[in-house]
Amino acid sequence: MSTAMVVTTVITADADVEKVKTFTLEQIRDNDRGLLDNLLNQGVDACVITAILNVDEFLDYIRIRRRQGTAQAQEQAEATAEPSPTVVITDGMSESEFMEYTLQQLNKGERTPLVPLSEETLEAIEEEHIGQHFSCYPFLY
Repeated sequence: MSTAMVVTTVITADADVEKVKTFTLEQIRDNDRGLLDNLLNQGVDACVITAILNVDEFLDYIRIRRRQGTAQAQEQAEATAEPSPTVVITDGMSESEFMEYTLQQLNKGERTPLVPLSEETLEAIEEEHIGQHFSCYPFLY
């Protein structure tokens, strides 16, 4: 049986928002790593994800979830404006956390696994002779 839990902490501060976000995210990630280690030591296969939500975004989410209970409420939820998307700050993520986040986006279809290339780049790739740069400048490698 899979279990999902949300733990909420509300922070109110008279300070620079970005500074508070950065400090909070670092603190939460440190706690999350300890929690995950403890769960794994207990034999529990778990995944811990950290997100910082604006209070308005969180309340919009709660309102929408409540409205989805009946068919009439679902129509009203579709008519109302969608809340702004949650922004995940990836700056403080470790490499493995960032990879996990990226893989989750790919699995959910939120990102496409493609790298867009311009026409000029594609033409340059087609005209490139494989190994030519190495043959001319082997001392660079």
